[in-house]
Amino acid sequence: MILLQWLATLRNTVLDAVFLTLSEFASETLAILVICVIFWCIQKKAGLTVAFGWFISAILVQGMKIVFRIDRPWILDPNFLPVEDAVAGAGGYSFPSGHTQSAFAIYGSLALMIKNKGWRAALFLLPVLIGFSRMYLGVHTLLDVGVSMVLTLAVVVCIKVIWADPPFSAKRLNRLSLAVLVLCFILMVLALGLYAAQVITVKYMSDACQVVGSGFGFALGILLGEGKHAEESVKPRSILGGILRIVLGLAGVIAIQTVTRLPAIKSIAATLIGYTLLTFWVVLLYPMIVRKVTPANKNAA
Repeated sequence: MILLQWLATLRNTVLDAVFLTLSEFASETLAILVICVIFWCIQKKAGLTVAFGWFISAILVQGMKIVFRIDRPWILDPNFLPVEDAVAGAGGYSFPSGHTQSAFAIYGSLALMIKNKGWRAALFLLPVLIGFSRMYLGVHTLLDVGVSMVLTLAVVVCIKVIWADPPFSAKRLNRLSLAVLVLCFILMVLALGLYAAQVITVKYMSDACQVVGSGFGFALGILLGEGKHAEESVKPRSILGGILRIVLGLAGVIAIQTVTRLPAIKSIAATLIGYTLLTFWVVLLYPMIVRKVTPANKNAA
């Protein structure tokens, strides 16, 4: 808390705006967008690499959140005040930092795949700054950010060694997907047990369902067939074609989110199903549609 209190003395309107904007680079929306763009339009294996790092680290972080249940800094110290505009996006437990996890999973994975030293340094610097922004804004402690950073970096390095660097192997891909399913199952059982014991509320149960559903849909999409297309070229014939592909794919994502968030069906089960369908659409259904409508050249839609 001493570091956060010192950072609070440095706050001003300009820095508040800068670090609030910086935090948005680790939002769930941007994570989905980055994975979709890479997987649909750049390179499937690279998209899978980022996605594996993101999902595995997210499952681990979410599990730690509901196990340790450490409150936010302003709850631990009622005299401490965070940046007011940052509080709305800082729901749930504090430890470990979800934004830091998302940032290192996305940009750290990309950094490890890029050979240009300048871009690699920039991509490693960005999540460090995002982690710092969470402390500046007063929504996370150094422990929250540090543990999340180390954990996520360990995951993305392991993914690089196990999956990204070696030659393509369908067996290796399927085993990684099964590992995601196992982790999802463990998190779901843990969350259900804590919820049944009234240790966590419906809000935290719903958060767990978001992560479990996303991971389940992702792994299931690979195991049900998309894995065999992991080395196919997905580069569009034109920039306009790539933009159209992204827009139509994201329209499907938005439609799924809209339907599953309707008040009439809003529930824990709807959250689980909705996030499962969302990643299932991203990983399997939409790529299948793209291949179907471009039969003349399946490798360049």
